Amino acid sequence: MNERTIFEQEKVNKLFFGGIFGASVSGLAMFCKRLGYEVSGSDISQNEELENMLKKFGINICICQKAENLKGADAYIYTHALSADNPEIAEAK
Repeated sequence: MNERTIFEQEKVNKLFFGGIFGASVSGLAMFCKRLGYEVSGSDISQNEELENMLKKFGINICICQKAENLKGADAYIYTHALSADNPEIAEAK
């Protein structure tokens, strides 16, 4: 699949995923990367197996969640497992 259909291509290119080690979020991040989006993400704790898999896709990961992580991102996608006071969510809003 090489056609990007999730977002309008010219408006959204850089996607940032909060809680990227979650089962649904990690899968969506890899899917978006395969569609050609620039993908990065964060989580609060390390998952070495998923981290290695995501890095093979060329996805950069930060083991921290802070507002600065969203710098340059066009869209923020996150798991509902994150608390409402998460600094990334606050920055995205």
